[in-house]
Amino acid sequence: MELIELSAEDYGGLFDDATSCYGTHEFNELNTEKCENLYYLCVRNKKFRMGIVGGRVDGVFASPFSAPFGGFVFTRDHMHLNCIDEAITMFVDWVRDHGFTKIKIVLPPLIYDETIVSKVTNSLFRAGFIIENVDLNYYLSLDIFDENYTSAIQYSARKNLKKAMSQNLLFIQCQKEDEKMLAYDIIRKNRAARGFPLKMSMVEVMTTSGIIKSDFFLVKDQNKVPVAAAIVFHVTDSIVQVIYWGGLPEYNHLRSINYLAFMLFDFYKVAGKKIVDIGPSSDKSVPNFGLCDFKESLGCQVVPKMSMVRYVGLLIFSHIHEAMTFIDNQLLDMSLILPI
Repeated sequence: MELIELSAEDYGGLFDDATSCYGTHEFNELNTEKCENLYYLCVRNKKFRMGIVGGRVDGVFASPFSAPFGGFVFTRDHMHLNCIDEAITMFVDWVRDHGFTKIKIVLPPLIYDETIVSKVTNSLFRAGFIIENVDLNYYLSLDIFDENYTSAIQYSARKNLKKAMSQNLLFIQCQKEDEKMLAYDIIRKNRAARGFPLKMSMVEVMTTSGIIKSDFFLVKDQNKVPVAAAIVFHVTDSIVQVIYWGGLPEYNHLRSINYLAFMLFDFYKVAGKKIVDIGPSSDKSVPNFGLCDFKESLGCQVVPKMSMVRYVGLLIFSHIHEAMTFIDNQLLDMSLILPI
């Protein structure tokens, strides 16, 4: 096996159809200004087998450098574990030889490929990577969205949905550019009111929607006033991800978010999708308990989204201190479960 660096176009020809929208060369080229250098790496043994896209950010090889998740992708579904081990060893050597001090990989949630993500997590751990964060990623399997859905969800969500359904709300898929911009602005106001500014500007969202299949939605009240909105990316053929959603605080009494969630689930069920990824409800492992409770009330399930790191090459003092902090925390965790 050997590891080689490819051009964006060559990498895209090999892996774009095998990865999520965040792993395509088009998406990464769009965001190239967010890293110092962009790398497309591939492992092959007679045939191309495994790839990863990463960017240099302050001496760190980061995958992703600007996306919800990154990590390794494969040209076929089955990959022997020993081959993954060998590929990761070569990858770590390449990163060290190119002057990086640290590798950071945010793995996809298990819903994107439980077998592959599990194998890669195991291989990374045995290759000296340590867990930096375990975030809580919520999703709804559309298999459960049927005639029994409303009776199966929690009482609070059922009550709020019933109230919303009595308000003569309208669910609209945006078609025009000004409608999409309005949807973004409603979400921006929602986040601002809660003290959580959006990471993506309106321009970035609109530009990204030009290369990723995206849907924009509005909820209007009975007077046709827009009160809530959602922006959704098609991450794979079967999974869509709610990038942003929210409602105007002054219309919270309408329970428009419960209505919006229900209508999104119905829309993508009809469209033949399998999963609606609602995204994380934690930040650097710290849960937003209210958000967790809300998503669970809708019938969502949760899987971990792991961030893993490894230090390579020469470490500056700040990295040594960071590494020692990780080790101290892991030893503390072990002391809580080991017999005295």
